[in-house]
Amino acid sequence: MQDVKASLGTSFNEVSLTAYNILQHRHQPEISQEANSQVIFNPHLAPYKRGLLSTVTLQLKAGVTEEQVNQAYHNAYDDKPLVRIAATWPKIDNVAYTPFADIHWKYDADKQVVVVSTAIDNLLKGAASQAVQCANLIMGLPSEYGLIPNVGVK
Repeated sequence: MQDVKASLGTSFNEVSLTAYNILQHRHQPEISQEANSQVIFNPHLAPYKRGLLSTVTLQLKAGVTEEQVNQAYHNAYDDKPLVRIAATWPKIDNVAYTPFADIHWKYDADKQVVVVSTAIDNLLKGAASQAVQCANLIMGLPSEYGLIPNVGVK
């Protein structure tokens, strides 16, 4: 794991939109692991108060169809109340101060790739709501309990 240190180069009052850790980001191995495919993850640093927007390109196996890609995402996320499949490319403004992850993708048959973009509030969908979700699961509660209104115990 890389050491994370404060520096002027990553201080938001000194940053403009810039790419960083190209082809060497510490989260790339886990993204590839969870995608079950090698991905290239090139993050960008920007002066946002909070939020993270990730765009990842995945090379598909030959013959994978758009319908198969769409079905895979719907199978994975339709029953996940904190993940919203968006009709358009996600924006940080739509998830800031919420525990939601918004996801959208585009399939390209000629290149056999899918480009996936996800926006999260890196505090709430990141560390804070993850901790609540884990505690909920340990206690046998729905993972989203206490994070969105009107979620009760059944």
